[in-house]
Amino acid sequence: MKVLDSFGIYFIFMMIIQGVIVGFYDSTKFKKLNLERDFKIARFIGIGAIVVSLILFSIKSILT
Repeated sequence: MKVLDSFGIYFIFMMIIQGVIVGFYDSTKFKKLNLERDFKIARFIGIGAIVVSLILFSIKSILT
């Protein structure tokens, strides 16, 4: 369970900030530059990072 101990409130805030930057800020730049493939990848990674971090934080909260 040492792995789950690292998913604290600091981790969740950092992952949400990172996910928002990649998923919404960077991806819109890619779309403006007509890089449609990169836009979709950045959006997927950003939203995926937010979802995964929320799931891990929820699991940690339930198990502790």
